[in-house]
Amino acid sequence: MKHIEKYRGSYRQTVQKFLSVNNELSVWSISCSQHVYACYKGFYDSPHQKIPTTTGKTVRDVIEAFVLRDERNVIIDEIAWPGNSGCAK
Repeated sequence: MKHIEKYRGSYRQTVQKFLSVNNELSVWSISCSQHVYACYKGFYDSPHQKIPTTTGKTVRDVIEAFVLRDERNVIIDEIAWPGNSGCAK
């Protein structure tokens, strides 16, 4: 768990650096260590894989907004895994 959280912290710092350089980027970053959401239909539009959990947006919502409507989203899960109940199920 310690290593997973260390990786998550490093990843979040990298995302923040990219955002500081280019404020037109869109980001959807969930707390889980799973990084293949767009590849697997079960995760791509899952009601459990939202930020914030159960009330927010899925990776599909954010990709469609960016690609189809040219909308920017910066959605970064603030709650560490497994505290984000949707991913931890």
